[in-house]
Amino acid sequence: MDFGRELFSTPYKERIIRVLPTLFNIVELENRRGNRLGMEVGTARERVLVSLFMYAYGTDEVTFPPTISHKMDVIVKGCPVSIKTKTGRGLTGVKLVWTVDWSKIDEFRSSYSPSSELLFINIIWGSTGGFYLIPLHVQKEVFKSLSSDNYMKLPRRGTNPRGVELSKDALGMLLEHSCTRHLDIQWDRDPIPAWTKLDIYRRWIELWNTR
Repeated sequence: MDFGRELFSTPYKERIIRVLPTLFNIVELENRRGNRLGMEVGTARERVLVSLFMYAYGTDEVTFPPTISHKMDVIVKGCPVSIKTKTGRGLTGVKLVWTVDWSKIDEFRSSYSPSSELLFINIIWGSTGGFYLIPLHVQKEVFKSLSSDNYMKLPRRGTNPRGVELSKDALGMLLEHSCTRHLDIQWDRDPIPAWTKLDIYRRWIELWNTR
C-alpha cells in the first residue's frame, strides 16, 4: 500500500505548502509563555497534522490507538502513523520515545523496531524546511542497515535521561531515501488574518461565565 500518496498530489500538496506554516504559527502563538514555547506545542502541532488526515481522508478513516503508545500517534485508513516535528536545522533531537526511566530506556533499546508510517515535519522559520512521509519499509531497511545501536542515540549514563533519539545518520538516510515522499515548505510567518487573532483565554472566561 502506497500510504499517503494523495497528500503529494493536487489539491492537497498546494494546500499543505500554503497553509501549514500559518497553522503552525497559530499553534506557537497559542502555546507561548512569554518568549518561550511551552512543552505542549508538540502535541498541538500533532493535532494540526491529524486534522490534515481527517480533511484528506474523512474523520471515519482516522482513529487513535486505545492507549498512549510510542509506536504510533494515529491510525489512518488502518495504517498506524507516528508523527514527529522538529524546529531548526540539523538532524539531531528527534525523539523515538520520551522517558526519564533508565529501565524503560534499556527495554526500549532491546525491543524496538519500526512499526508505523512516519510523518516528519522540519520547521525552519524564515527558510525552507520540509514535509516528509517515510514509509515503514524504508525505516525497516535503514534500521537493518545500521542496526539498533546506530539507528538510535541513547542518553549518556549519569545524566538525566530525556528519552531515546533517532540518530543523525539514521534520520539522514530516511530523509534522502528514494522512496521517501517530501514537499519543500517555506516557513514564513505571514501576517495572521484577523479571524485567527485568538485570545487564548477568552473561551475559558466565557465558559466560566456560562456555567
